[in-house]
Amino acid sequence: MALELLAFHGRTNHTPVSVRAGSRGLDWANQPWPFKEYGDLPVIRLPAEREDTKVPALKALRGAKPTEKAGRLSLHDLAHLLYYSAGVTRVRSGGGQPFHFRAYACAGALYPIEVYLIAGDMADLPAGVYHFHPGEFSLRPLRGGDHRGDLLAAVAGDAALATAPAALVLAGIYWRTMWKYEARGYRHLYWDSGMVLANLFAVTAAMGIPTNLILGFVDSEVDRLLGLDGRHEVSLAIIAMGEGMAVPARSAAVLAIDPEVNPLSRREIEYADAHTAHDVSRFQSASDVEVRRRARYRARPAGGPGIKLTPLQEVPAEPVERVILRRGSTRRFTDESIRFDQLSTILEVVSDAAINQVYLLVSAVDGLQPGAYFLDAEAKELVLLKAGAFREAAGYLCLEQPLLAQAAAVIFLMADLQAVLDAMGPRGYRAALLEAGVLGGRIYLGAYALQIGATGSTFYDEEVTGFFSPDADGKSPMLAIGVGRDARRFRDRS
Repeated sequence: MALELLAFHGRTNHTPVSVRAGSRGLDWANQPWPFKEYGDLPVIRLPAEREDTKVPALKALRGAKPTEKAGRLSLHDLAHLLYYSAGVTRVRSGGGQPFHFRAYACAGALYPIEVYLIAGDMADLPAGVYHFHPGEFSLRPLRGGDHRGDLLAAVAGDAALATAPAALVLAGIYWRTMWKYEARGYRHLYWDSGMVLANLFAVTAAMGIPTNLILGFVDSEVDRLLGLDGRHEVSLAIIAMGEGMAVPARSAAVLAIDPEVNPLSRREIEYADAHTAHDVSRFQSASDVEVRRRARYRARPAGGPGIKLTPLQEVPAEPVERVILRRGSTRRFTDESIRFDQLSTILEVVSDAAINQVYLLVSAVDGLQPGAYFLDAEAKELVLLKAGAFREAAGYLCLEQPLLAQAAAVIFLMADLQAVLDAMGPRGYRAALLEAGVLGGRIYLGAYALQIGATGSTFYDEEVTGFFSPDADGKSPMLAIGVGRDARRFRDRS
């Protein structure tokens, strides 16, 4: 199974030849609708009133301790979390149609991620299973009653969920991203989920709500609970939120539901490769989940003499919510440098990565020699791999995009997939992609908190590995993010 995943990953790699040969154009008349629309389910409007936590974004990214509020989630709390992690934050008109931008960065703005809520009884929301509609900012009930016990059974009794008053499930719709990215869009499901999670973790930290990510679950049981077919839409990740509310025993049987859902477009194209990649990493039973829970992997840097990171001690006071609302994707960088303490602060928020390792192409950072670097996360040091002016190389590696050549630095998140799969089994492939998405989302938030810009990018996979080798031998790029001074924003900031 590991060999199948590695082969799939290789087949979906970008190369200069594949990018030029594979251009099929986009069928705009068949573009998928960006919202999941149920036929006749009742609507529960979420509270629209929002108040900032006043916790600085960078402080939230560094984590915060749970508070006495942790076990008392309310509908207002859930609305706050849903809005700042996956809600529609602004609407613009274009081509005669409104375009709904959401709180998280998403490749191609296609938004293939759906969010579901499984909640126990709350004072202002009955226990049930719900779907979140970001455009309407509403919930739709899919099942009544407390189904947290069914979810707990699907995760083989994971302690993180045992007393959580609520859990979110992120699911991915294949067609909504593969309309543009074809089978490679499977990666985007996890990258985009990670972007959602980066926001969610920052906001729950600011609110003092304990939050735990669960990737080990019996796929068919979670899909069944949410009414998903497990083919067009699949469960990706579970997030337990809060504590102190005992989960009841599971139901005698979770009956299948098949709610009416409007079609996304006039026709869908399936990519068998992507289905196979997901299917080989499915867990079929609770024992599969328990084995996964014992599996661990942590990348170990080779180390070497390096340059110590110097992150800011006094961080900007702007609350995390306002940074999320401001976040965008930079469309043009200036040639101005950023400071080393700014880059250090951004790198600090990704230095706890377990699977991915950080490589950089530095072009314009005050006090740092231009060149290719590796981040020794344990020592929190940058190790120079080779000195040189690599702006042109940065643009080339990132699919020959001039935008990334303009960036002050391009951060590449890379993983040794063979080692990950050896340690964690096929599920490790999902974990590597998802972690890269979370780290990418944190880079975005860190950059915007510092009043500089960021943009995500795809890349020529094997060319990136080759450029950073021999240090990167055997490692695959998972995600790339350029950071630098945004030409349209923050021009008066130092």
